[in-house]
Amino acid sequence: MNIKAKNIILDVINKNGGLTPITGDDARHLKTVLTQMLGNIQKRCEVYGITPFVVYGTALGTYRHHGFIPWDDDVDIAMTRNDWELFKTKFNEIFNGEYILEAPRYENEDSMCVWGKIFLPKTS
Repeated sequence: MNIKAKNIILDVINKNGGLTPITGDDARHLKTVLTQMLGNIQKRCEVYGITPFVVYGTALGTYRHHGFIPWDDDVDIAMTRNDWELFKTKFNEIFNGEYILEAPRYENEDSMCVWGKIFLPKTS
């Protein structure tokens, strides 16, 4: 079987009627929510001795754009393996339903995620 990334991307675009970027007020609102989530995650993790740090586009945006990369629509955080294992163990205690965690080898063993995702309930 020969699967090409280009064909997968075109398939996603065709099924969704075309992907469009989040712009204007929606983008500003999203970035406000993401910034609040980042601060909340940082503050709550500190209580448990967990140290998340920004990486990838979030780190680049912070340095180069003094905020988000204009076309970015997520926040990238990382932590040491020990912190990650503690984070997964304590997630429900730390956030008490405020956020949802989807991650490999976390509650849902069938997860297709290769990295963890934190999101608000009733969003995707």
